[in-house]
Amino acid sequence: MKNIPRYTLLFYTAFPKEKAVGLSLKKYYYNYNIEFHNNEDLHFKDFYSRRTFIFCDRDALIKKASQCGLPVIAVSHPFNKGESLFGTPYMIRLEEEDLPADLISPDFLEEIYCRYYRLPLQVGQSPNYILRELSMADLNDLIELDTDNLKNSDALFFPPEYMTSRLREIHCETFLKAYISNQYSLFNLGFYAVIDKKTRSFLGLVGFNTPEDDYIEIGYSLKKDYRRQGIGTEVLPVLLDYLSKLYPNLPIRVSLKKENTASRKLAEKFGIQCLIQ
Repeated sequence: MKNIPRYTLLFYTAFPKEKAVGLSLKKYYYNYNIEFHNNEDLHFKDFYSRRTFIFCDRDALIKKASQCGLPVIAVSHPFNKGESLFGTPYMIRLEEEDLPADLISPDFLEEIYCRYYRLPLQVGQSPNYILRELSMADLNDLIELDTDNLKNSDALFFPPEYMTSRLREIHCETFLKAYISNQYSLFNLGFYAVIDKKTRSFLGLVGFNTPEDDYIEIGYSLKKDYRRQGIGTEVLPVLLDYLSKLYPNLPIRVSLKKENTASRKLAEKFGIQCLIQ
């Protein structure tokens, strides 16, 4: 099991079962520090860690909490239907029969933490590798990866014309910045860096194109020095498990050139439909 950080949850709600919610969460997640506060107590306290989240269920409180410099999560429940709950992009809906532990899980909190502070989210790991969202620090590695794949335009992360431009670095930097800002927050998935746990080196990419209505297309590409070492075999199950939680019934396919037999065998091993070009 991966190491789970300690989270602090500050509740400013009028939900009648607020304390029951807290007990339920503590039962499942021992790393949760949970506090309940009155309206007048809501102010920034600099001794709270960055992994502190404020839960509010009224518009006035959400507006006030948003000034505290911490992520604010709106709570919708049957007793606050008159509230708009605007002012934060994060929300949970609590019904009386809901299990709060399912709604306020460490994965949910970690995603909000990364989105709020603009950090790359780790989406999974295998014994030797980590899969995480891309960051601007990956720019040079991505350019190097695409340089290895110049003869195979289907395997490029950046648009082909960027890789042959005199302003390659500028174009690629602009493209990567836009990708990070939009792709993950809109679709909750995209392409991920494969990172070696021991060396922290960037080895390549695995991930998905934007989902279509009836399928999703997977892609994977490693730097030439790391190919044919079993990395794909180890990380693909992690990637597919992550996808199954987001799009459980969406068929997966991959587009490959006829001569790319190694990638075809890898796809077939995991039941991925191959479209040969």
